[in-house]
Amino acid sequence: MAYTFGRVISGLGRTAGLLAASLVLCTAAGVPLSQAAEVEFRPDLVEHIRALKRVYPAEGPSSVLGELKGADPEGTPESQITQGDFSVIRLSGVIEAGDAEKLKAAFEKSPTWGKVVVFESPGGSFLEGFKIAEAVRYDLESQDPGMQGVFVLGGSECLSACAIAFALSVDLVHPDQKDTRFIEDGARVGFHMGFLPKDKASQTAEVGQILNLSYDISAAYSRLLNGGANPPSLFREALKHRSEDSFYYLVGNVKAWEMGFTPVSSGLPAHPAYAYGLDEMGAARICNTLIVHGRAYKAGAEMEFGMVNQPETPKPMESSEGQTAWYSVGTSSSFACSLRIGADKRLYASAWRGKRQCADGFQDADGFDDDFCPGRPVFVAPVTAGMIGDAFGCPGGQLDTTGYWYDEKGQSKVQPGRVTREVNFRDNPDLKGAVLGKLQPGQAVTIRSCRMLPDFQAVWYEVDTGSQQGWVSARFVQPGLFQFSDKDSPAE
Repeated sequence: MAYTFGRVISGLGRTAGLLAASLVLCTAAGVPLSQAAEVEFRPDLVEHIRALKRVYPAEGPSSVLGELKGADPEGTPESQITQGDFSVIRLSGVIEAGDAEKLKAAFEKSPTWGKVVVFESPGGSFLEGFKIAEAVRYDLESQDPGMQGVFVLGGSECLSACAIAFALSVDLVHPDQKDTRFIEDGARVGFHMGFLPKDKASQTAEVGQILNLSYDISAAYSRLLNGGANPPSLFREALKHRSEDSFYYLVGNVKAWEMGFTPVSSGLPAHPAYAYGLDEMGAARICNTLIVHGRAYKAGAEMEFGMVNQPETPKPMESSEGQTAWYSVGTSSSFACSLRIGADKRLYASAWRGKRQCADGFQDADGFDDDFCPGRPVFVAPVTAGMIGDAFGCPGGQLDTTGYWYDEKGQSKVQPGRVTREVNFRDNPDLKGAVLGKLQPGQAVTIRSCRMLPDFQAVWYEVDTGSQQGWVSARFVQPGLFQFSDKDSPAE
């Protein structure tokens, strides 16, 4: 159950006094005092948080520009999110007046300069949520910040006023800073609009009071969009949820990244991806994942024509043993993408607004800018198993059902696929699995399910050839899946 907010912002004052007072009274109605927020140090969570890594490239407010960055002068980019010693301060329970002061006191008592805040709350007072965020932001935006980020950890929820406090705990002064609002896989952050409690909803009030209250609610959410910290779509989604038990949920997946937050994991989603078996089709899907879901602004036509083409006969993405290889590709619109294959076959990628970056001396035979070419070094970020899952229609290890096609009778759902290169067909999703036969280029199959694994392939399809079923690396099958879904997170 969620809890309504008190006053919406500190400047509400007398103009909506009666209505605001109603909201204050119901903030924790029926909630035992023992459920009030608790602020405590949790040294037992330090190693858990230290092990978390980004699932997607680091972004921030300036990422909306989609600028091309030069190669990292320090070498291989990593996905680690914390540095040095830090203390973990956990805020849990119903948020009430005075909790921001508790948090400030904890900051002052922190045994280390570095610190993080963990949120776990069903909601409470929005006004206090704003104050909590201001306390975090005061540190983040300082000249020598000790705050390394705010977290919602796997298995926990941060709803309503907690979600606002979490979202507003972001540096709104320095647009080049990376986002530090981390959502671990298995966590849920739930947004909705303010609402009147049921026993007050039928009461009448002056139109001006109601309008002022509505304006203040909107102004509060608008702060999330300040300077590009979050896209306007987050506000639009929150507007759809206007009751105490209805939320727009974000979890630690690609949708949260698209909304400006940072998904993290210590498990499979953050596992490094490798280039073994990757061809231009798979590389194009990785690039399109970055282009579509990244924060760079995209006009409607760019979404329609700005995708990397997936060739009918894709070439392997080759690299010499022990050598680093670069590839770059353009689109028919305004975006481009590069991939780096490390000496250890680790895979890295980035996308930007602009032209592809071909190696010096490269001459394109047909004069087009939308094919793969040998690339020059640019800034890239690690590709993860989670990104491979998104790229191949297997987010979180589940086949994306939004891309299913119905069979001729319209009774059952099937998913067509086409084999792109000769590949072994196995009895289980493992390179050590028994070989049932070989699939041939152009062979039609039906994709029944998928699985994500921490191996060199990352995603496997269970396919039906018409005569038998088995498993094959997703890198050798062109799926008929819609790669990107506009389906909203589930409202509950």
